[in-house]
Amino acid sequence: MDTARVAVLFVLCVVVLSGCTPLTYGPMGGEKQIQYGYKDGSNENGRMTLLVVVPATSNASVAYQYWDRRASELCGSDKYTKNIFRAERATQLYDYYGGRPGDYYLEGYVTCNGAAAVN
Repeated sequence: MDTARVAVLFVLCVVVLSGCTPLTYGPMGGEKQIQYGYKDGSNENGRMTLLVVVPATSNASVAYQYWDRRASELCGSDKYTKNIFRAERATQLYDYYGGRPGDYYLEGYVTCNGAAAVN
């Protein structure tokens, strides 16, 4: 085989074997989305903690969009204060030399400016 064919075959194999994870907005832990989505909970001080995880094949802006969308749902409006304390994209290492960018994690506190509409 010539070099061009080998390169095309290699790229095709990488795409097929990498497998794209379809991402739909929703809670983590469901039947369709065990690993990605959002997870939230109430704190003793009235704030809520919100975690959003999106796959490495996505981008950081999607994580922020999901975070803001869920915060708006929790508060019933876009009138909330956010305090993001974790914005992370760790490198996933292979058993041999090298690694690849990992999933996006976005975690923080939501304080509703008014009555919360937790659903």
